[in-house]
Amino acid sequence: MRIRWLTIAVLVLLVSPAVSQDSWTTRATATVPFDFVVNGATLPAGEYRITTYSTGNSLLIQNTQAPDQKVVLQNRNILLNPGTFQKDTKLIFFFNNGQHVLHQISLVDDNHIHDIIHGSDVVEMVATR
Repeated sequence: MRIRWLTIAVLVLLVSPAVSQDSWTTRATATVPFDFVVNGATLPAGEYRITTYSTGNSLLIQNTQAPDQKVVLQNRNILLNPGTFQKDTKLIFFFNNGQHVLHQISLVDDNHIHDIIHGSDVVEMVATR
């Protein structure tokens, strides 16, 4: 009986870390040739990794040369026509007040576009409302 409990305890300790790990999946990389603003943060030009969280409501945009330069943001998915899938990954920017502002992300093979949710107090989006 004691060996059975020890076996169960060991299995729980081995399985728990694997189950509790973040479920971020890299979906694309993109080169952005200019500084840009996303979710109130300014990121420099460079190579970026775009990852999605398993729930689908969060995106991580991270500079591959400087991993500490990253932004986690919320999005809402805009569904496309049934049967329509993205052929390419695209970052869609608005140019507002002299800044490039990341507004939407289209990922290859998705049937939706990730529309970045900007807070009502986000200055860079005031002109588009």
